[in-house]
Formats: sequence, structure tokens, C-alpha cells
Amino acid sequence: SDVTFTVSCGVGGVPIPSCELSNMSFHESLPQLELLRRVDAFITHGGLSSIKEALINSVPLLVLPVLFDQPFNALRVEMQGIGKAIFPEELTMPLLAANLSRVLTSESIRRNVQRFQKIFAHAQEHRTAAALAAATLETFYNR
Repeated sequence: SDVTFTVSCGVGGVPIPSCELSNMSFHESLPQLELLRRVDAFITHGGLSSIKEALINSVPLLVLPVLFDQPFNALRVEMQGIGKAIFPEELTMPLLAANLSRVLTSESIRRNVQRFQKIFAHAQEHRTAAALAAATLETFYNR
């Protein structure tokens, strides 16, 4: 396959699976910010910080929400056209593959992600926490 998966299982609690697929590796933890500078797409649970970090790095999203604000954030990802979302009750391997392919190939998703990256870059130039928080809330939650 042309796709390589690097999976963070989290620290403590989730056992690292043994996997014989040559295109998949599992780790207890990974340097997310460093990886986001090198990936073509980000499959995430959809926490706001992870979404913001992906957008700052111009990375489109595939959100698999689980708890708390994640389902709402997943809906916003789709509404803003910056990725796709799959909810637990609808998750299948064919749907995952189809949505990942769309995230990787969609020009409209790529354009929208780049638009958000510019908004965040502008907020970071002004380098205040308030400016970055305002940019996050205004652009992500408003439409």
C-alpha cells in the first residue's frame, strides 16, 4: 500500500497491538507536533488541541470521535470542510478507507485547510494567547 500508518496507543492502559502489516507501526507515544510537519493526513479522536495543531501544519483531518467535545468537533471539521468524520456506530474498514482517500485527495479540503493555516499563522504573528484563542474559536466554531 502507498499509505503508512503510525499509531499512538497512548501511555498506560492500552496495550500495543502486535501487527504484521508492513505499513503499520504502533507506539506508546509519539511526538505529535513533529509528525504533523511530515504527514499527509491526521487520523485523530478530535480534541480541539489536536485539530488546531493539524491546521497550523496544513494537515487535513479524519476524525474518529469518542468522548466529551470530540463529537461536536468532528461535526465542525466536516462543516468547515477541513476533513471527514466517522462516528463509532458507523465505523467500518471500507468507510475508513473511503474517507481517508477523500481526505488525501480532495482539493476543496486541501484549500480549506490552507485557509485555516493562514488564519492561525496570522494569529501567531501577533503572538498573544488571546489572539490565538480568538482565532481558534472564531474560525472553527463560527461559520
